[in-house]
Order: sequence, then structure tokens, then C-alpha cells
Amino acid sequence: MRGTAVFALLLAIAGWVSYVPLSKQPALRATLWPMFLILAVALALAVSALTRDPKPTWPTRILAGFAVLLSSAAVPAYFFMLRVPAPPGRPAGGQLMPEVNVLNHLGERISTAGYAGDGPVLVVFYRGFW
Repeated sequence: MRGTAVFALLLAIAGWVSYVPLSKQPALRATLWPMFLILAVALALAVSALTRDPKPTWPTRILAGFAVLLSSAAVPAYFFMLRVPAPPGRPAGGQLMPEVNVLNHLGERISTAGYAGDGPVLVVFYRGFW
């Protein structure tokens, strides 16, 4: 049963790690169902490792316990982050940047509107030259 507990813990860790690449996928960002599927399988394996053996060893209990903790903690963490309000005025992901007119390092006025459609625009705030 220790192998099942180890595999459950590895799956629970993989579920947490999968959050970042999955959250970058627009089709999966709203639900993150693959992450929750991985965590559900990890939870089922951890519970199985604890219940199928009449006297699980301490390493099995610890490994499966961590897997249960990681798998169970993901759901409240995810829903808590959904409830945290975005600060007012913060642009949404994928939203176009408002037009900005600034002076460049040569003193010439430039606008971000001139770069629309050319790809991402990187704005660097340089605090001065002294």
C-alpha cells in the first residue's frame, strides 16, 4: 500500500503544479477540470491506501495523509481565489491596453497606438537618470 500512497502524493503534487499551465489555457481557465480530476484521483488513491490495509504502516499513513491534505486543500483555495475581488480599474486579461502618450529617451513623443497589432508592447518605467 505504500506504493499507492506514494503515487497518490505524487498525483496531488502534480495537481497543484498543473494549475499554472492550465490557467494559461483560455478554454480551461474557468473550470480547471483536468486539475480537479487529477486531485480527485489522488484523493481516491490516498483513501484507498488507508482503508484497504487493516493496519497501514506509519510511512503509508504519512504519505497518504499528505496526499489527502493536498487534494482536499485545493478546492477551498480555488474557490477562495474566485471570491477575491479584483482591484477597481484593473484591466482584465486579454483586454487592450489604453492608449498612452509618453516621451522617449530622445524627448520625442510616442504613442502606444502606433504599435497596435505589432505584438505585445512592453512599457518600462525608468525612474530617472542621475
